[in-house]
Amino acid sequence: LYDWQNFVHQITETMAGDILAATNQGLMILRRGADSFDNAGDEIRVRWHITSVLEDRDSTVWVTSPLNGVMHYIRDDKGYRWKETFFQGVELRSIHCDE
Repeated sequence: LYDWQNFVHQITETMAGDILAATNQGLMILRRGADSFDNAGDEIRVRWHITSVLEDRDSTVWVTSPLNGVMHYIRDDKGYRWKETFFQGVELRSIHCDE
């Protein structure tokens, strides 16, 4: 990869203590372990350009991607799993949760 291709748009910490990063190369996950963070990058299989990520009050994860829309993931005891996609083909750059 070229340096200009490796760009982080947003970093957020989930209620479980995982770190999620929205990057040009996809969604990166650092899972909180007992004493350290473990890379769980293949857990959410999103390889598209990701511009925004958030966790809502139900501990579900929402991810935006230009041309791929909004992807919805559920967290369970095995990790994160895809549930559904909305607005596919629409260029979305950010997502926010109302309080």
